[in-house]
Amino acid sequence: VKAAEAEPGALAAVSALLRDPSEGVRRSAFQAACAVGGSDGASVPGLVDALKDGDAAVRQHAAGMLKLLGAEAAGAAPALVGALADAKVK
Repeated sequence: VKAAEAEPGALAAVSALLRDPSEGVRRSAFQAACAVGGSDGASVPGLVDALKDGDAAVRQHAAGMLKLLGAEAAGAAPALVGALADAKVK
């Protein structure tokens, strides 16, 4: 059982850290989000914002998480299309 299934708001809580000023905190938030898993549409706005992050690793993780969310992230499609121009997000 993934943590998100045990605690439905877990991914949304971790996603709040995607806006932290510290690059290290943002990276750790993505690692935690990957560990939590699940499909929580509440995290989509933070992930879309992270596609514009100054850190390439954060942008790449954001795109990957949006992919994992699938249909829950349908509203992020325009931002993902824009991210295709970023060679470090592929």
